[in-house]
Amino acid sequence: VWMLATLAATTNVGAVKHLFKVGGLVGSLRRLLESSSDEACRRYSLICVGNIAGGNKTLCPELLLKGGVLEPVLQLLTTKGGEVPDQLMRRAAAAALTHLCRGKPMVKVTVIQPTLRTLAHLVNDSDVEIVHCALLALAALTSCSSEELQHILVTGCLPRIVSLLHYPDDRLVAAAVDAVGNVCSGNDMQTQLAINQGALPALCRLLAHPSVGIRKNAAFALSNVASGNEDQITAVFAAGVFPELFKIALDPESSPALLKEVVFGIVNATSGGSQDHARDLVKLGALSALGAAFGCADVKICEQALGGVDNLLDVGVQMQHVEKLGANPFVEEFITEPLMLS
Repeated sequence: VWMLATLAATTNVGAVKHLFKVGGLVGSLRRLLESSSDEACRRYSLICVGNIAGGNKTLCPELLLKGGVLEPVLQLLTTKGGEVPDQLMRRAAAAALTHLCRGKPMVKVTVIQPTLRTLAHLVNDSDVEIVHCALLALAALTSCSSEELQHILVTGCLPRIVSLLHYPDDRLVAAAVDAVGNVCSGNDMQTQLAINQGALPALCRLLAHPSVGIRKNAAFALSNVASGNEDQITAVFAAGVFPELFKIALDPESSPALLKEVVFGIVNATSGGSQDHARDLVKLGALSALGAAFGCADVKICEQALGGVDNLLDVGVQMQHVEKLGANPFVEEFITEPLMLS
C-alpha cells in the first residue's frame, strides 16, 4: 500500500487512470479503509487516497467519491466508543478529506454533504494541521451558490473561521480569508453573518499583511461586502476600510492583482451606496485613489476606476439639483485632485 501511495503521488495521470479502470483501485482502497486491522496499512491507504485526489483534481476526486471512499475516511476521523484514533491516522484522514473536497470543477456541496458537520468540528480541533486541512476544504466548498453555501453555514462553522483571521499561522489565515471572502460573495443575509462575527475589522487589518496573496483576498472579501446593501456599506465605513483601500490604490508599488480588488471595492461602494456615502467617499479621497488607478497598465482596472469616478459625479449632479447648488459639488475636487495619468 505504501508503494501504491508513493506511486500515486509521483506517477503521470495516465498511469493513475489505468489503476482506476483496470486495477480496481477504488474498491481495494475502500475495503482496506473499512476492514484492515493493520493501522499502518489503513494510514497508508488514506495517504494513497489523498495523493490520488490531490494529484489530478479534474478526475480523481469524483471517481473516489463515486467509489465510496468518503464514508470510511470520515469514520477514521471520529471517535468510536470512547476510542480516540491515532493522531497520525487523523491527520492522514483530514488530508485525504481535504483533497476529496477540492476537485475541479468544484465538488457539489450536496455530494459532499456528509462531510460538512465533520469539517465544522475539525476547525475547532486542537491539532493545527487538522484545522488547516479543514479550512482548506471549507475554503474550496464555500466557492458555490448561495443555496449551497447555506448548507455549510448552518453547521455553525463561520464564527470559528472568522476568529482564525487573527491566528499567528499564515497558512490558517490564508485559508480563512479565502473562506470568508466566499461567504461575503453570498447573498446579503450571508454577508451579514460574516459582518456580525467581526469579519470587517479583521479583514481591514489584513490589508497591511506582508503576504500579497492574503492582502488581495482580504480586499476581495471587503469588495464583496461593499457590493451589499447600504447598511453593509455603512459597516465598511465604520470599520475604517476605505482609507486603507485608498492607501493601496495610491501606492505605485501595489500589484495589479491587489489593485484590481481594491478598485472594485471602491467602485462597488460608489454604485450601491447612498448620497451620504458618496459624499463621505469624496471627503476621504476616493477621487484621488480612483485617479491613481488610471495609470495602471491593466485596461480593465482603468475602466473600473473611470466608472467609479463617473458614479460619484452622477451623484454630485443629483445633489446639485436637490440642494439647488450652483455646480456639481464634486467637480472641483475632481479637478484639483492629483490624478496620476500615465
